[in-house]
Amino acid sequence: MHLRDLTTQLLARVGDDAAGGVLSGDGTAVAYVGHAPSGTGIFRTGIATNEELDLDGNGSTRDLVLAVLDLAAAPPVLDVLGAAKQAAVGENTVAFLAPTGRVLVRRCAPATSCTIETLLAPGGAAPALATAVAASDEIVCALLASDGHVACTPAGGTELRDLGVAGRALGVVARSVVFTTQLGPSQLRVFTLVGDVFTSIFTGSPGTRRFVLSDNGFAAYDRCELDVRQDLNGDGIEDECVLDFVEVATGHHSETARR
Repeated sequence: MHLRDLTTQLLARVGDDAAGGVLSGDGTAVAYVGHAPSGTGIFRTGIATNEELDLDGNGSTRDLVLAVLDLAAAPPVLDVLGAAKQAAVGENTVAFLAPTGRVLVRRCAPATSCTIETLLAPGGAAPALATAVAASDEIVCALLASDGHVACTPAGGTELRDLGVAGRALGVVARSVVFTTQLGPSQLRVFTLVGDVFTSIFTGSPGTRRFVLSDNGFAAYDRCELDVRQDLNGDGIEDECVLDFVEVATGHHSETARR
């Protein structure tokens, strides 16, 4: 019997010659039939709900807790950052969402201690509340909970800046944030930090449902015919999509449907 943690992707063997595995509804325990000294027994593997597993000290034993393993230390040091419902990592920067939606950023400069800061909402009057975060070592971005707008800050900044566009999916590479717009038919948008200003670099044609980013600064994204009621590749309007590419730092793009 094996269990895979879908958050860490770690695989663990929990029983030999096991059968009839049943996973609990919250995913924290599995019950299975296996060999016991007296014959066959029913076993349970999972967390023990006791106070010793309150890893972040907030009184709850059922949080998803974000921890960082420092492999540069000898022996490695595990640093528990706190309860988190989503996290994004960019080299020495970790941005994560607390259960309340607050955006926290942990930064570690070489040969110095690490710091954790709560980012402020645009205007700086209150902590930012968000539904998603993305980060590199140069910028941190979030989807604001209030209106879905994309907001970003440069590395070391403490206040998010509203880019004025509501987004859905969002990703970050180097100094650029890439996202699909909330209003349909959705478009791919790219903003890049130029100097101290987030500048609009690219607005794709309507019909984008999804995109992927590469580490070297390119985005591959689709445009779907049914979303725009338009024939994009010359074979009539069908339930199909075409694939395009954009270099996020410059906005130079290629439309494969027109080749």
